[in-house]
Amino acid sequence: MNHRSKTRTLFASGVCLLFVVCLLAISGCGSQEDSPAQSATPIVPAGQTVSLSVPTMHCEAGCFSKIREELEKHAGVAEVTLAEQASEDRLDNRVVYVRTDAPFDSADAIAALDGLGFPKVSVQR
Repeated sequence: MNHRSKTRTLFASGVCLLFVVCLLAISGCGSQEDSPAQSATPIVPAGQTVSLSVPTMHCEAGCFSKIREELEKHAGVAEVTLAEQASEDRLDNRVVYVRTDAPFDSADAIAALDGLGFPKVSVQR
């Protein structure tokens, strides 16, 4: 095999490899599995209730009131309530319910809560 043939063979192999890599990228094969938050649509339809887990919420009076106030600014929010707690004097269920009356963008709300100082908020399934 002469030099020119080797070059063509290497070029053809490279093109084939590039083609396979592109197909894998397009099909999503080899990519990391999407988390539920990434694969689910962030838009919650009207008339639904979405549960938001807020692990950094520490108290009902201060934290929850700030969260409720922020969420009520978002389009589609009809009501924001705190999940039932086992004890009146302790916040042990850090879940907030958002009832919608129009489409509600949960991703936008989660980003706003993060900016307010409540990171790691997620939609519960």
